[in-house]
Amino acid sequence: MAAMQRAPFVISAAVVAGALALAAHLAFTPEPFASDSAVVLAGGALLLSVITAAGLLLSRGRWSLRLGLAVVSGQIGLGLVIEFGPWAFVSIGLNAVALAGLTGPWLRGWLRRRPAAGGPGTRPVLLLVGALALLPGVAISSPDGLSWQHGALGASAIIGAWGYSRAWEWGLWLLRLVPMPLAAAAAAASPAAGGVYLAVHAAAITALAWSGESMRAIRPLLDRVYGPRSARPLDPGARDVS
Repeated sequence: MAAMQRAPFVISAAVVAGALALAAHLAFTPEPFASDSAVVLAGGALLLSVITAAGLLLSRGRWSLRLGLAVVSGQIGLGLVIEFGPWAFVSIGLNAVALAGLTGPWLRGWLRRRPAAGGPGTRPVLLLVGALALLPGVAISSPDGLSWQHGALGASAIIGAWGYSRAWEWGLWLLRLVPMPLAAAAAAASPAAGGVYLAVHAAAITALAWSGESMRAIRPLLDRVYGPRSARPLDPGARDVS
């Protein structure tokens, strides 16, 4: 029982440590990525790993399990295609431990079976994670180096996701209007495959941002009820003097 209680913390630590090891490898041996692409890739992978760990330990939502599977699988894949080195082997090993933990029985009973009653729905979570995933995405789309178009696309996604996570409506509008034109500009400065990927990724973010569920997550229906609201019960003896 004690081992089952420690498992979420061990798995979360392995997820973050695997990203740190990958970042250490890319700092010393960025090939086949250019230096700026390697920095952005490492930062994006670490950001998504921290979000995964926070979701597993604090939110305990099943979305964190799915995100964790995507993150550690992606990092294992990267570890197999980059130039081998000590930190690359460490990263692969830690991510393999995390993958085994995520797919095994150790999180059973820890993660909630149903979403929290007051929590965001599936689409708002996908919107936030998808926007943040553009940061490593721009690096993967252009491994030979990043242009200002890639920087603008990544920055807009991070700023929009931050604003949206704070329930600010301008963050949602930024995610609705900005990624597609910037992705088109970044696609023109990327290899063909990378350009297609950026276009598809930005289109998915835009579609999620325009969904009604994404708007309701930051502006619930109760906030749009007009007129005064009072919790005081009506006096049954009061007369209507209108």
